[in-house]
Amino acid sequence: MDDFDSCNGDNAVSVKLNGPANYTLDAGDTYFICLEDDHCVQGQQLAVKASATGSPTSSPSPRQFANGPSSSNTPPPPPEQSFAARVVNISFIVSMSLVIANFF
Repeated sequence: MDDFDSCNGDNAVSVKLNGPANYTLDAGDTYFICLEDDHCVQGQQLAVKASATGSPTSSPSPRQFANGPSSSNTPPPPPEQSFAARVVNISFIVSMSLVIANFF
C-alpha cells in the first residue's frame, strides 16, 4: 500500500508496457499504477477490492429507472429560447413584413 501511495513501482508483481491488458483478480486488494512520466502522481492509479464468490455468476440485468430514457427514439425537446433570441426573431418577422408590404 505504501508503494501505491508513493507511486513506487520497484516491487511490482507485474509490469505491462502496452495494452490492452487483461487481469484475473483473486479475492483481496490489487493495486494498479501508471509509471509513465508523472501519470501516477497526477492520479492515474486504481485500487481494486475483489471479493470471493462460490461460483461464477452472470452479469446483473440492467436496472430500470422511473425517470430513465423511454424506449422510443424521440429526441428531447429543444431548449426554450432566451428573451434576446425572441426579440431578434420578432424583429426579423416585423422587418420582413414591412419589406413584403412595400411590394403591394
